[in-house]
Amino acid sequence: MTIVSMIETNKVFNVKKNHFIDSEWTDNALDPINQGEVILRIEKFAYTSNNTTYAVAGDYIGYWKFFPSSKGDDWGIIPCWGFAKVIQSQVDEIKAGEQFYGFFPMSTHITVQPGQIRADGFTDIVDHRSKLPIIYNRYMRCEGDPFYNTDTEAEQLLFRPLFTTSFLIDYMFQESNYFEAEQIILTSASSKTALGLAHCLKNIENSKKVIGLTSKGNVDFVKSLGYYDTVLTYEDYQNIEVKASCIVDFSGNNDLQ
Repeated sequence: MTIVSMIETNKVFNVKKNHFIDSEWTDNALDPINQGEVILRIEKFAYTSNNTTYAVAGDYIGYWKFFPSSKGDDWGIIPCWGFAKVIQSQVDEIKAGEQFYGFFPMSTHITVQPGQIRADGFTDIVDHRSKLPIIYNRYMRCEGDPFYNTDTEAEQLLFRPLFTTSFLIDYMFQESNYFEAEQIILTSASSKTALGLAHCLKNIENSKKVIGLTSKGNVDFVKSLGYYDTVLTYEDYQNIEVKASCIVDFSGNNDLQ
């Protein structure tokens, strides 16, 4: 057991699930931890449009279930990706002062129940998260993470969650033999997740043509990255050669048919 500080309250940012502009900070008591539990102090997290999506899809996909609000069912805590340090531990394999990357609530602290502990991290096995996707329940130990760099923490928080999505889409394509498509079209080609996917597609051996669709103002920027074989504006999409294609839509623009 390791304990380095005694914490009385956990400051939590709550939002109304049906009207996010309604928000409120609460001071929640942190109960003494039991054997098998750990308290982490959340030191920094990123908040982007992706986190707003978590709130919008909170009921449909289940993001509200990760960190229930003490204010009742009408309120929720928006999840975010961040870094946190252990301040109290009742787990022998996890020491005070260790830093972890993972999925956290918008708050100052979190109590977790580590399981599946390895050199690279642990999984929070608390009951209410047991049926939720494991990718959100896994916490990476920074000391054993080859991708961690102290100098790029901000960039990691912005890009790593989205690149995970890019990587998984690329993996799906490979496992499915690209659905026998000859070319892959990405909308919103300048978005971070699209760029991550284009990067993955460009760095594997395949003969698939990668086409990016973007707005006029982003064409030069997207071309300069060299990830796409062809970059077109949405207005010029008719110039795409008609052949077997896969489209990954990052824009969600219903006007683009």
